[in-house]
Amino acid sequence: MVARLGPSEFALLLYDLSSPSEAIAVARSTFAELGATVEIQGHEITGKNQIGLTFSSADYESAEDFLRDAGLAANSADMQTGYQIFDADMHKAAMHRLTLEPELKRAIDNEQLVLYYQPVVDFKSRKISGFEGLVRWIHPEKGLVPPDVFISLAEETGQILQIGKWVLEEACRQAAAWESMEGGFENLAIGVNVSAQEFSRPEFIDTIEGALEKAQCRCSSLKLELTETAVIDNTQLVGQVVKQLEQLEIKTALDDFGTGYCSLSYLHSFPFDTLKVDQSFVRNIDRESRNRDIVQSTIMLAHKLGMEVIAEGVETQAEVDVLAAMNCNYGQGHFFSRAVPEKEASRLLREGL
Repeated sequence: MVARLGPSEFALLLYDLSSPSEAIAVARSTFAELGATVEIQGHEITGKNQIGLTFSSADYESAEDFLRDAGLAANSADMQTGYQIFDADMHKAAMHRLTLEPELKRAIDNEQLVLYYQPVVDFKSRKISGFEGLVRWIHPEKGLVPPDVFISLAEETGQILQIGKWVLEEACRQAAAWESMEGGFENLAIGVNVSAQEFSRPEFIDTIEGALEKAQCRCSSLKLELTETAVIDNTQLVGQVVKQLEQLEIKTALDDFGTGYCSLSYLHSFPFDTLKVDQSFVRNIDRESRNRDIVQSTIMLAHKLGMEVIAEGVETQAEVDVLAAMNCNYGQGHFFSRAVPEKEASRLLREGL
């Protein structure tokens, strides 16, 4: 029996199975079929899906509980294997998220959120050319709450809009402070991640302009980073808004390139200033010839389209050497510095890496 639960959510009820392995076999074959590459309007599109499994032997009292746990398992499914079997730890994690939701609202109101700054380094000069501003939650009792926990929660609850507005204002405030600091740092740009929810709001441009005006920050000191998924899900809107930002001299970047649906053929459609190559391609680039070829091709095309390239997740001198030889513009990663608080970032600017 198959049921449609939502726009992209389905339930499959299997009867008369002799063992869990039979359900796993169905999950694997379903994952493979739904993940097959198809051609649409001349573009090759590869589908992504996640499958959660739960079994009637768990003594469920209602169908709602059954579906809830299958959904929790699907959210935890590995993108390589495609499926996940529900276990009790997932339920505990879900309950933990429920307690975090009101605490996150208080965190926003009580100024528990801070921006950390990870340097973006010019491969030629080996100097800091900018930063990526990364939001952190310093919980009074739990300490540092991982971003992958509270950002996803904020997106689910809609609190990402309030957090995003705060991040923009804080990044603009800091950019203006560094512009006025002695030492000639007026050409720095701070990049911040923008969610699809923020980007699709009709007042998005007004929010950006308001943050810049409030901080008396130059437009060129702000860089907005969008993920591939946000771009592909809102292709027409993204094209329009990026052009508006270009007219305002606000920089834009396509983040985590290579992890989503975008292909090299998509790049000419959007006037991004910067392309950020995902760390999965940068890791071990000195030893992995396939990754090396992919990154080299990406850099060459990006440059032809007038974009600069930032390599994410740079961790070794060998990776630096290979990327520099490829004429990659900038690097970002633990080899240079982790994301650090404002005071430490200011020290790095004054004293160098």
